[in-house]
Amino acid sequence: MNKKAHYKILDFDNVYKTYSGSIPTKSKAYFLRYLPLVEKSQYLPEFAYLVGKVMGDGHLDHNFSLKFISGIKKPLERLSKFIANIFDVPKKNLRIIKRFDLEGKRFSLCVNFTSLGRILYLLGAPVGNKTKVNFDVRSWISNNRLCKKRFLQAILEDELATIKIERASHSNYPIFKMTKEKHLLTNLYNFLSTIKRFLADFDITTSNISAPTQTKSSKYELYFKIHRNKRNIIRYAENIGFRFDTKKVESLNRCVEVLKKYPGRG
Repeated sequence: MNKKAHYKILDFDNVYKTYSGSIPTKSKAYFLRYLPLVEKSQYLPEFAYLVGKVMGDGHLDHNFSLKFISGIKKPLERLSKFIANIFDVPKKNLRIIKRFDLEGKRFSLCVNFTSLGRILYLLGAPVGNKTKVNFDVRSWISNNRLCKKRFLQAILEDELATIKIERASHSNYPIFKMTKEKHLLTNLYNFLSTIKRFLADFDITTSNISAPTQTKSSKYELYFKIHRNKRNIIRYAENIGFRFDTKKVESLNRCVEVLKKYPGRG
């Protein structure tokens, strides 16, 4: 068998180090169901998807509980079903709540299942307020094409503007934007550069990264645009696309349908 298939990305000993004492029996059984994770593990791309979700609109707290936020409920319902089915999280540990904040009505999917949270943390999911901490994308994602695709689907669902048709020959400009505190701008620039490189691996062209702009909350944002021409948007839909956000999926599909009818090369 290919030695590469035996390369361990994560094993039980790594998880053990996140505990101050002994591991509960049920938690140990859960870990042994998924670990060790190697490059050929069937669940690895799905872990990549959840890491992308945490880096997007998700949140992993210091107790390893997870939360995913959306302005609409349906994507969270689909995400909840995915987590229950793929990662064997009991439905009683998954709860969607509605709340109101400065942005209006928001929904939160709360995942109170710390065993999964510990694995995601060890795989590179950032803990705490993402605008205040450094993080990057681990090599196990960048070296695996399907993991890279799942990761992109997740973070772009959350952070990329909805792709809509603007003219028969092109869409609007899909913008990918993220924010951090000023002293972390280098880390943010490097992270956006990684996303741009991943997109290029799927033949998607993008603009340069913007200059920093200060936000109302005194943080700083950077962004880049996905080029909106016909060929680029169609390649995005065919090579990456979206997954659980039905609004973005449907909008992209409508956009591509119009673009494909356009006689020019775009």
